[in-house]
Amino acid sequence: MILFQCKIKSIMKTSNKNIVVISTITLFIVVGVIIISPIKDVQAHDTDWNWTVDSDCINASGRYVCNIPADAKTAHVLIPDLREAIPQQIGLQNAHQKTTLRISTSVANTGDGQWQMRSENPATQELPQLAKQQLLLSDGTLWKEYTVSQFEYHPAHKHFHIAAVTSYELYTATGSSDTEPITKTNIGSQKVTFCLIDWIKISDNSPNNERAYSNCDGQFQGVSPGWMDQYHQELEGQELDVTNVPTGYYFLVVTANPEHNFIEKDFTNNQAWILIHYNNDDKGNPKLEILNQSECLDYPGLCKYSPNR
Repeated sequence: MILFQCKIKSIMKTSNKNIVVISTITLFIVVGVIIISPIKDVQAHDTDWNWTVDSDCINASGRYVCNIPADAKTAHVLIPDLREAIPQQIGLQNAHQKTTLRISTSVANTGDGQWQMRSENPATQELPQLAKQQLLLSDGTLWKEYTVSQFEYHPAHKHFHIAAVTSYELYTATGSSDTEPITKTNIGSQKVTFCLIDWIKISDNSPNNERAYSNCDGQFQGVSPGWMDQYHQELEGQELDVTNVPTGYYFLVVTANPEHNFIEKDFTNNQAWILIHYNNDDKGNPKLEILNQSECLDYPGLCKYSPNR
């Protein structure tokens, strides 16, 4: 059995928030025997929004590349941009005839505006509550809010999580030089729920020096521009069951906003990936080698950061 040394998020104190205990959010992952399907990337239901989308969000091929409300630009609304950092602390855990691939992941906001979510109160532990995304002006005042997801009560952590924040999936790769994830397997987790807080500055250059979001128990959650929220590989839900996966080359692909529920300025940069070689050692034990990763040219801090600091 492979053991991992780590520390889970604990107590954080900020200048404008109460002292809170940060609990992290996970879902159980449903997996099965590997099956190949010819799907290039995440296909969200891009016509299900309950607002009119700006025409500039439709590219030449008729595909939506964002979901900004039609009148937001005229009002000079600040829009977030959601994306994944490169997975960190990747390793295999072997126990009870089961092999899991464990990863630390981070969802970031590289846009101009706050990714601010408000819950509808009162809430009950039995029923989910609506998750409202609030779009703010440059002075911090509210412009409009839209229902985009829901908060679900997590009995283990005793607070509410936002649904469909990210997904983790394995894609097949053609070899050690492949750089384009195209074909999915059925190994993955969809619609993972998170509690959103400001946890790590991206390259230490956030326009907001202080955390705006640090409490999982209040009415508001979110991620500020230049910040990301991170989940350590030790936590339940930060794993993929690869027990029945054949040896070979694979992409581990992480996707922010996989269902395109949340309002953001660019869907095309939501994914990050690493290329791995999954094999066995001379004793027959599974092992993996990291061969490559997607680029972070515009935000180097998404490729290299201090996990769980």
